[in-house]
Amino acid sequence: MTCDLNLDPRETSVIIDTFSGLKICVTQMQSALALRTGAKIVPCECRPEADGTYRMVYHQPLEFSPEASAAEITQLCWNVLEPSIHEQPECWLWAYKHWRFLPSDDQSGRYPFYANIAKRFDRMQAKQQKAASSTVRQTPNT
Repeated sequence: MTCDLNLDPRETSVIIDTFSGLKICVTQMQSALALRTGAKIVPCECRPEADGTYRMVYHQPLEFSPEASAAEITQLCWNVLEPSIHEQPECWLWAYKHWRFLPSDDQSGRYPFYANIAKRFDRMQAKQQKAASSTVRQTPNT
């Protein structure tokens, strides 16, 4: 499954941080399957070789607590794969708009011209932030 497939916040999705803070609304399918079935998530990527063939690169299975949210797990998937995009950006080419939604509080100026503010995106982001801060407060100190 692709962890960077842009979805509308009205669909079953989560918001993750990409490329040093650009937020994107993506599928949480891999997280949902892992949480429901206990299956491991093994990030992988396909890399082109000089001879025209391709090589599959399998990363270590993700490790996360049973209490991890779908957003946290999806972020872990992205964090494993983003360094490869930096190494070979030519291998990451999608013909659609990744950053369709612009957080209303963004002051960075880094989002592309086509990004638009959407209340549904802001609501989802606020809900995720609230859930994350609630989880942090409930975690006992060890």
